[in-house]
Amino acid sequence: MKKIALTVLLVLSLVATIITVSALEPGYVYECAKLYYPVTVNGKIDGNEWDDAYELVVNADNPVFKEYGRWQGGNNPKSSSELSVTYKFKWDDENLYILEQRYDTNFIMYGGPDCGTTPWNGDGTLMFLAYKTNGEEYLWEDAYEPFWAVDENGNISFALRSWIEGSWIHHQEHMENWKGAGIYDEATKTLTVELVVPFADIGTVSGSKNPKVGDMLRFTPIISNIDTADDYGLFAGSWDQLNFHDRYNRDDKVTVDPLGNDAPTEYPINWAGMKLVEAIVSEPEPAEEPTTNVPSPKTMDVALAFSFACLAVSSAVIAVKRKGR
Repeated sequence: MKKIALTVLLVLSLVATIITVSALEPGYVYECAKLYYPVTVNGKIDGNEWDDAYELVVNADNPVFKEYGRWQGGNNPKSSSELSVTYKFKWDDENLYILEQRYDTNFIMYGGPDCGTTPWNGDGTLMFLAYKTNGEEYLWEDAYEPFWAVDENGNISFALRSWIEGSWIHHQEHMENWKGAGIYDEATKTLTVELVVPFADIGTVSGSKNPKVGDMLRFTPIISNIDTADDYGLFAGSWDQLNFHDRYNRDDKVTVDPLGNDAPTEYPINWAGMKLVEAIVSEPEPAEEPTTNVPSPKTMDVALAFSFACLAVSSAVIAVKRKGR
């Protein structure tokens, strides 16, 4: 009897663990508005093309980062006055659109043309995305990672990868429809990056396509930083890395995936949420056409008109009487 009870308890414990993994809510949910203004991917903001998306500011003062994030290196964390990154995301029926504006008082451009494959070596961005229709049991197979960094010649380098057959694969054949551009402005000390990623690429393995309002993705940006090219690739000295949403230091972190395999705290279920919502910009209401109706006379005007009419009638009567004499 005791063995049966113990077995039941173990089964219930396993079920509870799986339910916990599936139901873990993100600590932060970004509302990703549907696209209204088209985007010209050129590494700069043209007119109002990004006014139809909500803003997410990621830095050391961000309350979500303070609660759920961490400095992964811990060697040289930056204040928000030194390093602050603003993101905007939006979507349409085919693509996810990403804008990054990285303000960095000491932005280091270093490495070769393929430095985007290892953005953690210097000043770079690791954008983690996961999209699955049921929105629950995210696996590495549901993850998609656009990375970028700027090489020593000032050219941006992108690397997009997915988890396929147990390893991260860069530049797969299915990744042909994405567009990206980035420009660093020395005057404002700001790197502006625009990236368009097909949903079909994000859900290549899990098969998540045809996005719709209400769908929940998981995401988190990881922002790597160094203060000198001498520290490039050393993970020491001035190197540090800001993980926006990473439950590493929390008791509610998930370290086992739904299949029972070990998973690091950077696992997709530990990331922030991204909910697809309706557009926040819409067509303006058509202007009302000016009315051509003649305004009704006021009461005093009516009375005055009536008095004149009566006077005219009286005059006519008097005239008729005089004529009759």
